[in-house]
Amino acid sequence: MTGLKLIGMLIQLILFSNVLFAKNFTEGSLKIKDLRCEYAVNPIGIDVQNPRFSWILESGMRAQAQTAFQVIVAKDIESLGKHRGDKWDSGKIMSNNSVNIPYEGGMLMSGEKCFWKVRVWDNEGNVSTWAQPVSFEMGILADNDWGGKWIGNRIFNELNYSEGKTGKAVSLS
Repeated sequence: MTGLKLIGMLIQLILFSNVLFAKNFTEGSLKIKDLRCEYAVNPIGIDVQNPRFSWILESGMRAQAQTAFQVIVAKDIESLGKHRGDKWDSGKIMSNNSVNIPYEGGMLMSGEKCFWKVRVWDNEGNVSTWAQPVSFEMGILADNDWGGKWIGNRIFNELNYSEGKTGKAVSLS
């Protein structure tokens, strides 16, 4: 009887360790860090309509690789917290690329701030947890978004200007 009990306990131990191993494996065989947009962390003043995203993968296990990814971009951190990409949701993209992934969502506006995060799938088909959210802010994209007034002494603002050969000149009359 003790031999059967020992075999039963050994089987339970093997099954229990397999459950623990599978849980640890799926909860982070790949970790995502150093999220960047146009090569910068939380950049301000992005001047391209389709910014590119990049990230670095880390794993404590050997022979791990990314086989797919999903990027979501939202206009506010709350939407991103609910895993909703109201600006762009790439869906699951089968690719091992983690560098210069172009934004393919709706048109981004001058001065708009967006938040984004990514998750990846490993070579066993396990999905990682979402990376910590980061942000990017658009710069001035269109010529008509520029505006301003001349900054200077009031006297200079009241001078008369005339057209010269190569531009405007101060009229001395």
